[in-house]
Amino acid sequence: MSCDRCNEERAKHNRYCSYCGADLSVSNGGAPCQFCSRSKSMGHHFCNVCGRDLSNDPSTYDACPGCQEYRDAGYRFCAICGRSLRSQQGIMPAFQRKGDGLRIPLILMTFSVLLGVGILIYEAYAGIVKIPYLMDAVEGLHFWLFIITPEVTDILELNDTGIRILYIAELIAVLCSIAYLIYSAAMRALTSKDGITSIQETGLYEAICLNGLLFLFQMAYVMICMANGVDIDSVEFGDVAESMIALMNASVYEELLCRVMMLGLPIGIICALAKKKDVPAYRYLLGGFGFKGWMWAFVFLSAGFFAAGHLSGWGLWKLIPTFLFGLITAYLFIKYGLYATISIHFLTDFIMAETWVTGSDMSVTLAMMMFFSALLALGCVPTYYRRIRKVLSNLSTKKE
Repeated sequence: MSCDRCNEERAKHNRYCSYCGADLSVSNGGAPCQFCSRSKSMGHHFCNVCGRDLSNDPSTYDACPGCQEYRDAGYRFCAICGRSLRSQQGIMPAFQRKGDGLRIPLILMTFSVLLGVGILIYEAYAGIVKIPYLMDAVEGLHFWLFIITPEVTDILELNDTGIRILYIAELIAVLCSIAYLIYSAAMRALTSKDGITSIQETGLYEAICLNGLLFLFQMAYVMICMANGVDIDSVEFGDVAESMIALMNASVYEELLCRVMMLGLPIGIICALAKKKDVPAYRYLLGGFGFKGWMWAFVFLSAGFFAAGHLSGWGLWKLIPTFLFGLITAYLFIKYGLYATISIHFLTDFIMAETWVTGSDMSVTLAMMMFFSALLALGCVPTYYRRIRKVLSNLSTKKE
């Protein structure tokens, strides 16, 4: 028998789920609220806030013999009396509780995210502080907007005025995306009852940690290619102004092309034709609408076009890393939104910001920060291993 609320297997004869605290004796899975104990202390038979039956609750916290046992085992709720073990004396620290995948992995992820945020802030600073230089440097410069068919096809040429407007608009989009990325994670941590554990499920944590894993993969991949004599070509952007404009454009414009136009828009059209109204229409353009199994075709399509668009400038060796990046950004777009994909793209593309600001030949500091952030991001591997295993388990169950 399993819990109606969280689907965890319950122990025999337990009245309360030891994972989510749901009342297993109630058909709708009622759980104690924060006011239940106060109502009990006042002699009430039912909680005057949530209406839960308090007749079988112990009068005091210490009256239950099972709380300490379940707290020591790492559970968040007692399976005997149903009380939250987070709000009582002797609570285990967040980084030490079992069952949440925390401990060392979450500590590593947190430091990875802090380093990633530091890099993002510095990159944003570089984008802002170089505005006066760029406004002068683009005089007489021409820049093409393009589509992917899957080859890159130029469609609109911009002169220096158009480039200035485009850069400022895309910089604003990047700054807003980063600000909301950080704000949404902070609000999740402050308002969620799980506290710091909840920020694992935020765009901030997932974008930076997944980018770190991809960074390590690409390092290993490049070394393997070089060891086998593969010519690692790279795009030549030109001077600082051309590099900043091209990479700022890639961070925003490519996300609009590959995530909004090739992923969100067709999915939104299909949902509109099917008259599915469970998600507001604008969510399909901004992202964060939730994944359904039939969306896989568009995920691979958008990632494939994104990878194909890099072949002409980078060469065939770039196909696998960019395809994986396309899958990651598709995941972030569907789960969180466009702000997460713009942020991770900007984090990757603007890594040379240190050279643009200081005039140095190499972005040593940011590169080292990115490398250590990527190493620390290995802490998220157990989390994604469990998620992938759960998905595969659900798929095998459905086939049976």
